Amino acid sequence: MSAANVIYWSALAIAIGSNVGANLALKVAMSSLGDADSGPFLLRVMQQVSFWVGLVLAGVLLISYLFAIRHIPVSIAYISVTSLAMVGLLIADLIWFGHPATLSKFFGVCLVIGGVWLISAARSALWTVSAIRNSAAAMQPR
Repeated sequence: MSAANVIYWSALAIAIGSNVGANLALKVAMSSLGDADSGPFLLRVMQQVSFWVGLVLAGVLLISYLFAIRHIPVSIAYISVTSLAMVGLLIADLIWFGHPATLSKFFGVCLVIGGVWLISAARSALWTVSAIRNSAAAMQPR
């Protein structure tokens, strides 16, 4: 993998982490609002530090994702950002919010990770088949 590829894949990893962080920060902001009758909703939201942290992380997500899709196919980048962030959020739910770990969640995580891997591997396999066909066509006499 070239240095340029490492940069784009690193940007995608930052996008995934920012997606998880933004969602967690916004969850904390909304959970700490308390009583619905204690003032205007928007004003109460804007007073939450975790809301602003979530907003900044959402900006980092967007910028790093846009940078990554310059050279990573959007079909792989989008699935990676959404699916792997979902896995990260599930793990965070287990650790910080005390949601129970179940066998179905474990199998779901395995399916998501396996699906991302299959889609990425399928693209590589199709590229290889395409390259072989092009090479064979180039070698045929005209």
